[in-house]
Amino acid sequence: MLNRSTIITFILLLATMAFFGIFDLWNERPHPLHVWRNADCLSITQNYYDEGMNFGEPAIHNYISDDDTSGKTAGEFPGWYYLIALLWKIFGVNEGLYRFAVGGFFVISLLVLQSAARRLIGDFWSVLLTVWLFVQPALVYYAFAFLSNVPALSFALLGLASFIRYAIHGSKKHLYWMSFFYALAGLFKVTALLTYCTIGALLLLEWVGVGLWPDRKLFRNHKRDLLVMAVALLPNFIWYTWAAWYNGIHGGKYTFNGLWPLWEADASYRAEVWQGIIEFVGPQIMSPVNWIIALVTTFLGIFFAKRIPKALWLAPIILFLGCLI
Repeated sequence: MLNRSTIITFILLLATMAFFGIFDLWNERPHPLHVWRNADCLSITQNYYDEGMNFGEPAIHNYISDDDTSGKTAGEFPGWYYLIALLWKIFGVNEGLYRFAVGGFFVISLLVLQSAARRLIGDFWSVLLTVWLFVQPALVYYAFAFLSNVPALSFALLGLASFIRYAIHGSKKHLYWMSFFYALAGLFKVTALLTYCTIGALLLLEWVGVGLWPDRKLFRNHKRDLLVMAVALLPNFIWYTWAAWYNGIHGGKYTFNGLWPLWEADASYRAEVWQGIIEFVGPQIMSPVNWIIALVTTFLGIFFAKRIPKALWLAPIILFLGCLI
């Protein structure tokens, strides 16, 4: 049953969407920012719809494969594209339906996370932080678009909510749900596993004797929990291995995913990357005001560290280090 704070969160999210004009987007084509990647997502979906719904043959319209005779290529797990193609088979081809599915699922994941988080930080802060997360520029821009990053984040948020419930109640079913949701998150975008790795790091710290929460353990059975979390990563290894094989036999790759070591770049390129982070990426992740809020709350967290459970200040540090890596 929905609690009052979750209902308030939903109303505030609707008000925020109205403020940003999201309800006017349903029938618009992909927007200019990152338009080619949005078009790739739509292209794979359209190809599934047009070419017989063969899940094992993802393809784009651009003939970059098989000596420029096909568009067969793979990147992230195409489950979301296949699902939308199935919905198109039922309701007809409609890009607004795609937008609604992505955005609606994201809103649901936010509400589930808020409902779980309220048990840790209370109604007020859980509502405030949920809405604050939604209004960050990159999220509010892409939340009702076509990228698989948003479903990946949505599954990660559901996984995080399941972890909170597991830490509170200790029920194995929440551990299994957490691992299931994170497995899907990693399939849709492997960087969505950053919070999963953070949870794994907390597990290892508690296993070696670090007290993460006053008078209780977050993990009930460290060996079992680690095994369950590790097994959940197998679908990711299987898919990305298969995708590499698929791209290899067809000779095409539509994504730029890979390792780009900064230490192999010259000084001028490293300076260019840093400038891009400061001037381009940073303001998209959060507005300048929110960066200030984040820095102030970080400082307060350090200052009052002794009053805060270790898990709540170790987790952001681990996550930040993971982002740097």
